[in-house]
Amino acid sequence: MALPLTDHDDRDDDLLPPELTIDGDEPVSEEALDAYAELVAKVADSVGCSRDEAAELLWDHDLDLELPEGYEVPPLPAELEAFGRAVDEETVDWAMSKLARVKAALDGAKAKRDAYRDRIETWYQREARRLEVDKGYFSSLIEAYARARRTDKVKSWNLPTGTVSSRTQNKGGKLTITDEAALLTYLQETAGAEWLQEQIDTMVAQVEATMPGLTAEQVDAVRTFATTMALHLVVDDPYDEAVKVTRKPMVSKIESLVVITDARATDPETGAIVPGVGVEPESVTYTIKPS
Repeated sequence: MALPLTDHDDRDDDLLPPELTIDGDEPVSEEALDAYAELVAKVADSVGCSRDEAAELLWDHDLDLELPEGYEVPPLPAELEAFGRAVDEETVDWAMSKLARVKAALDGAKAKRDAYRDRIETWYQREARRLEVDKGYFSSLIEAYARARRTDKVKSWNLPTGTVSSRTQNKGGKLTITDEAALLTYLQETAGAEWLQEQIDTMVAQVEATMPGLTAEQVDAVRTFATTMALHLVVDDPYDEAVKVTRKPMVSKIESLVVITDARATDPETGAIVPGVGVEPESVTYTIKPS
């Protein structure tokens, strides 16, 4: 006769389907399995390892696992010890049936956990929506009080019921990148023009230093020649396509090269608006701590 697996009192007592039942008595009692589970948990706590490692250690005392000094691995329950050392096909069938039952119970427990979690989250969202409205209302009243009294010297207040402090954010305006491609193009064109002019000026200065007394017309001719030579220096290298170079603008460096006025970034020399960047305006935040 096919018998259902013995189960604990606090588990569902539904009978297993025929394919998960075994014939005859179970080879290991539920009491022995309970004792084994408690022993595994105790070893895991004592050694400081996972329960899987503790179970493996109970069956193999020579397992390569760091143990506390002087710790002795306890023996297995006698029933399990005798049974576990002589596993046959019938025993494997029994263990497979038990494993199927345990996995089904675990899946059920997870489903219940998820259901309760969803109910709790729904309840919290409902309660939080109302409470957030109340929080915003009372906070706005307190911030209005602080904003009306804030000066360069007075930025915090100690009240009988709590404290209010204020802090300036983005002092002077904070630079942000809004269009990286446009900004990179602008920086490359600007830097390229400046570099090219530096090369031309350097070549003209070197010629004037070695050939003093040149006339204005001769200097202009030298500058024309220097411009032609400098342009040859910026011709595309045929090997450029074989090398991948990633360019990214650095906000901290760009801030030192531009002037921030009226929530805009401009070139300090030309006054032109720098493309691809925006400015987060200066603002004041308030921190409220009820006592």
